[in-house]
Order: sequence, then C-alpha cells, then structure tokens
Amino acid sequence: MASTIDTSKPVTNSALDSSVIRANFTAAYNDIGTLQTSVAALGTTSDVTFRDVTLRHIKRGSQTAPTSVEGTGAGTAPTVSISGTDSAFQYNLTTGGSTATSATITTFTFNVAYASAPLVFMVPSSRTAWEAQSTAATSALVGAVSTTGFVFNIGTTALTSTTAYSWRFLVIG
Repeated sequence: MASTIDTSKPVTNSALDSSVIRANFTAAYNDIGTLQTSVAALGTTSDVTFRDVTLRHIKRGSQTAPTSVEGTGAGTAPTVSISGTDSAFQYNLTTGGSTATSATITTFTFNVAYASAPLVFMVPSSRTAWEAQSTAATSALVGAVSTTGFVFNIGTTALTSTTAYSWRFLVIG
C-alpha cells in the first residue's frame, strides 16, 4: 500500500519544529551568503583577509606584465621583452650600444598599483646576467620601489653592449 501525505494537517514532531528548521536554514543561508561575498570579493580590487591559509601553488592572475622605460644602463636602442604579470615576470634585455655605468637599466611601471610599496625580489635567469651579478661592480640591483613601480640599476661597471641578459622578478605586496 502506497503512503500518502496529508498536507492539510501540520506535522507535530518536536524534533522537526518549524522554528528550529527555520533557524538552522537561516544560519546556513547566512554562512553561504558570507562565503559568496568573500569569494566574490576575490574577483574585485578589494582586499580579502584570510588567516592561516595553506596553498599548494600560487597562480598568477590574468594581469599583464608591467611596462618598462629603459635608461642609459641598457645602452642606446636596446631590445626588450617582458613576460608574466605585475607579481611575477621575466625581463629579457639585449643591450644597445654605449651602456652607461652607475645608471638605470629600466624603470618598471605596474599595471595595477599596490596599496603600499611591495617587496621586490630579483634573480638572474641567464648565464650573462649571473656572470654580471657575480661581480660587485657590475651587479644589477633593485633601486627605489613605490606603489606604482620600481627602478632597476647597474653598478659602477657597465653591462656589455649588444649582449642578451635575463632576470626574473617576484613582487609581493
């Protein structure tokens, strides 16, 4: 025999009291709403703060790489390519002629400004850049850092003219 439910008669079971069900449903709905708000904020320019987050990988967003304006440390008519994002990118430079000493190689400008000046880490990623880095006088160094970009400088010995160099940058802000 099939069971039927008579919807005209309310259920009178204290474990299924409608006020308890309504309270639990409301609490769950509010928790989901809070989560949706937090997740939605990740796709905006707003900051979302989490505590004790464990990540397997940090994936770069869909930002584009910063732009650069080469200085006299890169020589006359240098060739440049940049790949990556504001937060992690590779800078490839083929110096032009007449590279200068104690000068700016390039000034990077972020596509999206940081709230405060970020930390910038640089590592040479080509043999020529490593060799230049191993000589204190030639060392390329991150200079002034601001919320909108940073300067990349050369030491008291110039980079070699018409030579390919590569560096990788990690920007945390």
